[in-house]
Amino acid sequence: MVKRLLLAVMLAGCSHAPPAPSPTPAARVSALSGDRFELMGRESTVTYFPDQGQINIGSMRSLGSEGTQFPLLPERAKQLDEILLSCRPQVISLSERLTSTRALLAMEHDGIRYVASANAPQLKLARETLEAYMPRKGAIGPDHTWLMGKLQGVRGKWSVATAQEKFALTGPSTELAFRPGSTVLVVGKLKGDHLYETTRISEWFGSDRPGLEVPPLEAKPAPPSDYTRDPANGLMTSRVRILINLKDGAGPKDLPKLLDAAGDSARLIACWPDNMVLMLEIPQSPDLTKIRAAVSRLQKHPAVESAAADVAMGEAGDSFRRPDQ
Repeated sequence: MVKRLLLAVMLAGCSHAPPAPSPTPAARVSALSGDRFELMGRESTVTYFPDQGQINIGSMRSLGSEGTQFPLLPERAKQLDEILLSCRPQVISLSERLTSTRALLAMEHDGIRYVASANAPQLKLARETLEAYMPRKGAIGPDHTWLMGKLQGVRGKWSVATAQEKFALTGPSTELAFRPGSTVLVVGKLKGDHLYETTRISEWFGSDRPGLEVPPLEAKPAPPSDYTRDPANGLMTSRVRILINLKDGAGPKDLPKLLDAAGDSARLIACWPDNMVLMLEIPQSPDLTKIRAAVSRLQKHPAVESAAADVAMGEAGDSFRRPDQ
């Protein structure tokens, strides 16, 4: 696949796992066998593996080397299969609604990776279902699959306090050393009244970034004619669309100067407030010279964390491939 150039600032996680390796999960029968679904959020990613009926939580930096995972209850996995199976054609049909941001729903199917905006109305149910498993400070995951809160106690007698409840922790992970008072993600299962058997404890360094206080706005799909292959890296790069990742504290007050930096006739065409991401459009030009200059100016703006020309996503050398082509 063609990788995106714009990176959002995500959490840096530090995790500890129990010494014993986790057993390899048994395969299950699913109409989605061979597929994989991933919801990419602001601080973490949630990936569903239908073959194992498992969820994996990861990040763009590190939450352990491969993230942390847990099995779903059979009825939950079946329900998730049904939702994702029904939305699979929509992911494929919307896969050219491209953005180089988070809040995306990715799907691997028959060896091809498709990525569509998870804000698209047609994918709302799939997004909300996967989003329920995305860690949030002080929260409890569906069916107590994970807990996130403040770690209390001492080595061997740890407990975690969520926003509403406190759980005593058991299991091998409790013998590991952590910083009391740190925010942790605990994966395991509920064993009794406020007793939680852990399989993994990961220290969590996610930020409390506020969202952008503006309404969300979706851009129309970009036509292939707006993209040119960049000779420097081989990526199909937009000549008109720029993705901007804003810093904390940025807001609507910064928009006029951002448009000025992008150049004459620049306009806002999309906004993902939860992700602090804007998309600007500039007038057409025959090559990438104009958009490179606009990106360079935007990168110097104090409210901008990063900026890049939009990049088409799809298979390398064939960014707009359709499943029947």
